[in-house]
Amino acid sequence: MKVLHLSTWKEVCGIAEYTKNLVQALNGLGIENEVFPIRRRDMRYMSLEEMEAHFTFFCDQAQGFDVVHIQHEHGFFCGPHPFHNAIPFFGRILSRLEKNRGQRIIVTFHTEPVLADPNYIRGLPLKDKLLERTKAAYLTWKWHRHIGRHFQKKSRQQFQGIVHSKQSRLKMLESGFAPERLSVIEHGFPVRKRLQHSTEAQTDAKRALGIPEHAAVMSIFGFVSTYKGYDVAIRALARLPEHCYLIIAGGPHPEADPGEKTIQDVLALIEHLEEEEEFEISHRILVTGFVPFEMLDTIHMATDICLAPYLPSTISASGALSWALSSGKPTIASKISAFRELNETAQCLLMFQPVAPLELAWQILNLLEDENLQHELVERAAAYVEKYSWDAIARRVSYLYKPE
Repeated sequence: MKVLHLSTWKEVCGIAEYTKNLVQALNGLGIENEVFPIRRRDMRYMSLEEMEAHFTFFCDQAQGFDVVHIQHEHGFFCGPHPFHNAIPFFGRILSRLEKNRGQRIIVTFHTEPVLADPNYIRGLPLKDKLLERTKAAYLTWKWHRHIGRHFQKKSRQQFQGIVHSKQSRLKMLESGFAPERLSVIEHGFPVRKRLQHSTEAQTDAKRALGIPEHAAVMSIFGFVSTYKGYDVAIRALARLPEHCYLIIAGGPHPEADPGEKTIQDVLALIEHLEEEEEFEISHRILVTGFVPFEMLDTIHMATDICLAPYLPSTISASGALSWALSSGKPTIASKISAFRELNETAQCLLMFQPVAPLELAWQILNLLEDENLQHELVERAAAYVEKYSWDAIARRVSYLYKPE
């Protein structure tokens, strides 16, 4: 069986990493894989006509394959042009592929359809609320017309969608997808060799990072992004005892939009808390910027608790959370829908309400004082990671590749 994947590839990108892990696992099943890369840096300078020609070439190349597997994220299909172009543009790609008789078209949707965000709209003035709802209704109509129609019951059998959560599945059904055209396949997890978490090794790691040996260390991993909730974690730290430290491990995404949070924003908040609210916390926060993967092991070794204090968003999975759960350290996460659903199955997260720094601080203190709970969370996370390893995920994906 020959499969052509359309995805970002060999670049700093969570979906590129997802595709790499999936392709490696599929190779182990004897499936022949090729990747047609989405090069976002090149697309940033393409006209719509040039983008059209680029993806038409992809569709032509796809004719010699049994399966086409697309990793979908809205921003992949608009380049430098207004966001609303992404929906009809991707719809035209699906329409071209539809002509390849007998070929399976699999699309993994990493973000949900473009609908109104009630958390954002709620705080707007009435005039702006009406405008945002009108825009959302227009985008939803475009999604139905250009994309949803390919995944309806009456459509050809060749189309199948993959989402990472039951909540995302519900959003897709509401946007016009038929139940039989959707499969929930969770985000894969790396099965990593457990670090030897001895007291001596943790002390050495803290010393290497310039952190006191007696410190209780909390860490947030991954690219610096607006929805990661750094403000929540920093404000929680300001309420914690002096021996508590925070590591923010990661730099800005190289392809981040201009409106994304930056390390400058994180440092500015620390400065604000020190000057305006008189919390002396800068000496207890380590902002690393980008670190190579091998350095992450040192940070994980020094860590006592991993944090994922994400703000409400439309993400359906998180590579950074996957890394935390496979680290062998307990994790505290906010109750966004994707994490809450994961925890309903695994019971491997200690959770708190989003945008609640005092509750987060309280949960951190509770977990630091309860070694039994720490052990239970780590063991449950290990069992969950093993169940949803990349090998297991690849087997489930490969079943969808077979003709119906």
